[in-house]
Amino acid sequence: MERKISLSHMAFYRGWLNGLSLREVADLYLETGLDLSRARSTLLWIQDTLCQAVLRHGRHGEAHLLRLRLFDRRGGAYTSGAVPTIEDFRAQLDPGELWSDDELQVRYRKAYPHALERRWLRRAALLARQAATLTWLEQWLVTAPTLADPLAAWLDASLVAYLAKARLTTVGDLKALMVNRGYHWYAAVPALGRVKAARLVQWVQGFAGSWGSLPATVLNPPRAIPAGAAQRLLALVAGSTGALTIAPLEVFVVPRRVPDPSGVTPLIDATDDRGAVTAWLYARAGSTQAHRAYRKEAERLLLWAHLECGRGFGQLTEEDAAAYRDFLLGLGRTRTAAWPFRISQSDWCAPRHTSRQHARWRPFDGPMTPQSVVYALSVVRILFAWLAAVAYVPRDPWATLAAPTAQFGPSPYSKHARMVSVAAWEGLQAGVAGMSSPGRERAEAMLWLAVVTGLGQVDLATATTDRLYTVQDQDGGTRWMLKVPGRKAVSLPDGVMQRLTAWWESAGLATDPAVLPSGFPLIGRLDSRQRHIPLTPTGVSLLMKRLFTIGRAACRRAGDFDGAGLLAKASVHWVRRTTGGVSAEASALLFQIQQLLGLSIATTPNDAAPWQNFPGEDSAVENIAQQKRAWERCFPSAPFRVEEREEE
Repeated sequence: MERKISLSHMAFYRGWLNGLSLREVADLYLETGLDLSRARSTLLWIQDTLCQAVLRHGRHGEAHLLRLRLFDRRGGAYTSGAVPTIEDFRAQLDPGELWSDDELQVRYRKAYPHALERRWLRRAALLARQAATLTWLEQWLVTAPTLADPLAAWLDASLVAYLAKARLTTVGDLKALMVNRGYHWYAAVPALGRVKAARLVQWVQGFAGSWGSLPATVLNPPRAIPAGAAQRLLALVAGSTGALTIAPLEVFVVPRRVPDPSGVTPLIDATDDRGAVTAWLYARAGSTQAHRAYRKEAERLLLWAHLECGRGFGQLTEEDAAAYRDFLLGLGRTRTAAWPFRISQSDWCAPRHTSRQHARWRPFDGPMTPQSVVYALSVVRILFAWLAAVAYVPRDPWATLAAPTAQFGPSPYSKHARMVSVAAWEGLQAGVAGMSSPGRERAEAMLWLAVVTGLGQVDLATATTDRLYTVQDQDGGTRWMLKVPGRKAVSLPDGVMQRLTAWWESAGLATDPAVLPSGFPLIGRLDSRQRHIPLTPTGVSLLMKRLFTIGRAACRRAGDFDGAGLLAKASVHWVRRTTGGVSAEASALLFQIQQLLGLSIATTPNDAAPWQNFPGEDSAVENIAQQKRAWERCFPSAPFRVEEREEE
């Protein structure tokens, strides 16, 4: 398809003719940015297209003129508009006409030494003619894109190839993806990347006058949405009627709590269910990861109770609790005609990763597995047990609810599921050992820090030097400790610290944590300028996935296809489970594994992730038989031991 000329192309070519470097004009006007090879090919294409256009009108002189770069770095661009005529010069500096003609000529030549030179005047005339030709071409050659136009008509072929992988063919498809997915829309386009995505957003935003401006959720990261965006979102999704509608917890408006007829005053200041959920999250969610997980399940129940049942938490009954269990089990699996609830299944679901700031956000992204339903109900049980304890609700309707028994196929979990085997771990280390420096040192530091401490991806991303400290050993030596928010400090053996210092040294940093700046990340990454910047939790997950891919290849070379299969499915959480498994095989006590990994039996289903089913100190029920069954399912070779923890 023939590519079309836009205003940005004309500005790009005009800036290059007027003396700007190719890098400068490409960065200003092209969607390919600082890719100079694409900029050169675009420059030649624009030049050929403009010359062919004037040749079709018989203007052969202009065709040659458009290829001339008249800018002279020694004498400027020879623009006649910057040099006044001699009459204007007299009117400006000698309005009383006190100078003679000879004196005026001398002063004029001194101020503008090239103004009367024949060569300078000729270049100025050619430049003016060149500018006039470009303006004439712009009037009839340049058109504005429409949403129905193919992307190949406006964008560089390299970008079109990326977008085609996501089945984006028109300009409207591209804008719709941005609007629907928000700031991280480019995650739906394989290998596009953040830099190219930002260029495309800038290109689309350049036509805001004809297409409409992109929303703030596309232009800003989720955590940098301007103040007041939540209120604007609420107005967008609820309209002017004020009726309840599906919306995120932070903007969902619920009626005030109905007072308890018995006159009992709650121990919290919440005036509605949203405030009660917020107070519970503040009291019980000890980490950012737990806060998100708890909020998701409480948010789902809150929306269902008010929108489907029309009742608040205090009015829910045992029948409502059973109905919510059936709602979770049947969502996305029930035929439309057999769906027993008022709100349709499709209204509860939206594509995964839809931004919470977007009007199309929904609390579900599709059917839930039975294990996910069990987990969701366990979180709801904890919520209502706490609400009953603080007298916000008169009774707990979930206390007598039976766990769901429906199964949609065999459970994917086994005794040693989601754990890295010894052979797979050796293959992973062998693959990492073949990497080049400094990537090898960083990978070894990440793997050893993760498997020794059992930290999750959030804690690994936020681990910094100001959380390191030393303690005295009984034998007189010292050892390093790492403070983890919401948990007790974890010990860092010498092997971990040696690999951390080796990573810092390979990155050109100091090897003493005390010398490094406060808040310096233990595991970061080097940017293009060799600056050490922290990883995000998603960055930690992607790094571990990349290391598992390297380890999988090493396992295949060694003939260990079972280990390669494990690493193909592994994640950061598998490393945590491996840490617990190693501790169990070493006959660690129950509370020691719990402290190491920060686990609780109350929020993990028994059949879903058995080795997480060990009770926290705040568990409502201490069921030793349940603990023993969970332990034996995961660690059949290790003895089950429960001992009282000594008071410190």
